[in-house]
Amino acid sequence: MVANDASSVTAYPVFTKKKSVDICEAFIDGLPIERGLQGNVFYGVTEVNMKSWSLAKTKAPDYPYYYIDNSYFDRTRGTHYRVSKNSLQFQGPNYESNGKRWEALGYELKPWRDPEQGHIVVCPQSQTFLRYTVAGRNWATIARMWLPDTLDMLKKAWLKREIRVREWAADKQTATLQEDLKGAGLLVTHSSAAAIEAVIEGVQVLFSSKSPSALATMAMASDNASDQRLKYLRALADNQWTLEAIDWNTGKSAFHFILGGARFNSFYSQPQVDMDGRVLVSGLYGAVRIQPKAGVR
Repeated sequence: MVANDASSVTAYPVFTKKKSVDICEAFIDGLPIERGLQGNVFYGVTEVNMKSWSLAKTKAPDYPYYYIDNSYFDRTRGTHYRVSKNSLQFQGPNYESNGKRWEALGYELKPWRDPEQGHIVVCPQSQTFLRYTVAGRNWATIARMWLPDTLDMLKKAWLKREIRVREWAADKQTATLQEDLKGAGLLVTHSSAAAIEAVIEGVQVLFSSKSPSALATMAMASDNASDQRLKYLRALADNQWTLEAIDWNTGKSAFHFILGGARFNSFYSQPQVDMDGRVLVSGLYGAVRIQPKAGVR
């Protein structure tokens, strides 16, 4: 348990995983100094902290919880993290975005493909995630049977289509999702972030009925005239961690900068600002210095 003395926020990391502990500590350390905040924080759920997780969900929304996970987008994995309040993923159909963060990612939104053509990509998730994070111990059997039940359903619906199963792997840096999406017409998952990369490529997605993904509530129209993808992708891009400066008096964003790929991972260290206004952060290969534009202080 990691607590913040200046507020009523308590983190319950998976103590057997250093990354979980580090991220929870960074979240707690970064909270505003003023008192009055309350809630519970999680990065990953296993048998280690499952009881705390289950209790936290029963207390919400009166006593909120914050769930932290990896980036929504493959391009910012290792440099961005997402934080959702009282949900596993961002939920905000009425959220409005100016789109700047989405544009900075450099993605090209592809036209929808025909979901009845091409092969089907199936993306199961880890048994730990499905069993503990999604629904608790009573979902153990369903978690174990998700893949065989899904494959059985797909084979009955599409007798002659190729089905490719992407086995879950902890090391996403060596994943080949883009290769599997080439020529695909449909991707099937519970709530994997692979669905986000799929809809960017124009591949329709079929979610589990209890999926927490915001995309699962979106009308996946195949005609571009009623395409709602951009609204959700902009919202997801807004709801991640990156290097930010906040105006202390107004609370408004004063500075936003996307560092780049995994080599700029700061490993949860705090940025420092020197006397000349330059921002210093840690990186995978050493310190990184960000030079402000002329006249900016």
